[in-house]
Amino acid sequence: MLKKQPDIFDDRVKILAKRADTTIVSTEVVERLSGEEKAVFAERLAAIYGDPRVVIYIRHPVDFAVSSAQQAVKAGSRTYEEVCRNPPLFDYRDQLGAWEAAVGRENMVVRPFDRASFAANDVIVDFLDAIGRRDLEAALTLVRMNEGMSQLAVHVISELTKLCRQHDERRLNIPDLRDLPGPKFRLPPWTVGYVQGKSLGDIEWLAQEWGIAFDTESRFDVDEAPEIQELVGAIFRSETKRRSLRAAGRDAESAD
Repeated sequence: MLKKQPDIFDDRVKILAKRADTTIVSTEVVERLSGEEKAVFAERLAAIYGDPRVVIYIRHPVDFAVSSAQQAVKAGSRTYEEVCRNPPLFDYRDQLGAWEAAVGRENMVVRPFDRASFAANDVIVDFLDAIGRRDLEAALTLVRMNEGMSQLAVHVISELTKLCRQHDERRLNIPDLRDLPGPKFRLPPWTVGYVQGKSLGDIEWLAQEWGIAFDTESRFDVDEAPEIQELVGAIFRSETKRRSLRAAGRDAESAD
């Protein structure tokens, strides 16, 4: 059984499904389901919509590690040093194998998440192409979001996370820090080398099984970590003071 029934199975969605010739369910949540749960999810979709088609975009192993690492730092669950020592790795065989078992290879489209290979250089247009609905492109307003953080942003947020841990403070969530300018975040060469070495077998398998040819060339182009300790300390002191003042204000209101 699914651990939590997704909103897609809401009665209102079932009614809407009867009116549409194409229904798109876009979510990363299902990737966290086990193989058995994916099969149950596919069965429930089939009961409402008919046999589902699954479109999966996969990143180059290094690109996946970089993207997942910065997401972990942004969420405050890991620091820069932690993602460098233990970088995120994607299990291509397990994930694609689970979907193949759930829906059949004939109902799967697997494409590289690589802007250079997208139709019209846009992932949304490429997705419409994958499902045979490029006719919908004219009706869409395409907005780029979640473009990734800068090297500076990742290091600042990571250092704040460490300070919060040291002082037993809750994570400081300061959205503006995610938009700090500068070169895009990259993992250091030694981490990239580890990811590439661990992924050579997967890259070969993807080419043989799915016709996706990721390159195996070194991706060691990184920027040096910025000097940010003074900046981070100032941000931490300012935000924790603001948090204390808010708490004191709430306590005063309660006393009144």
